[in-house]
Amino acid sequence: MIIRGRFQKIRPGVGSSRMFHEEKIEIRRPTDIHKLIEKTGNSNPDVRWHAVYGLRILKDPKTFDALVKAVKDPDAGVRQEAILGLAELKLDNPEAVRKAIKFLAEAKKDPELWVQQAAEQGLKSLRMKIEDKKG
Repeated sequence: MIIRGRFQKIRPGVGSSRMFHEEKIEIRRPTDIHKLIEKTGNSNPDVRWHAVYGLRILKDPKTFDALVKAVKDPDAGVRQEAILGLAELKLDNPEAVRKAIKFLAEAKKDPELWVQQAAEQGLKSLRMKIEDKKG
C-alpha cells in the first residue's frame, strides 16, 4: 500500500505560517508497520508527526501502543494526530477501547485547546462505536 497526499499543516507557535508536505509512505507488507513505529521516536517533530499520521491512516490495531506513546509527545501536532489515530483504530477488543477512552480522556487536559478538541472529538467517535456494537 502506498499512501500519498498533499496536506496543510499549521504548526503551533509559528504564527500563521503554513507548511505543505508531500506525503509518501510505502508499506508493502504488514510487517513494514514497524518502520513507521520506529520513526515515532525520532528527534525531529516533523518526522514524528508524519510517522503518526501514517499510523493513523493505516488504522491497524497493532499500532495502538505507538499511538498511546505519541499522545504524550512534546509536540502538540504529534499529540493531535495520535489522538485522532487512537479514535480511528479498528478496535474489536473491548479492553483496548476502554484503554483508548482512558488516554483520550486524559488528553482533554492538554495545554493546547485544539488538542483538547481533538480528544473530545475522539471520545465521541469511540462512544459511538460502543453504542453501535450494543445496538
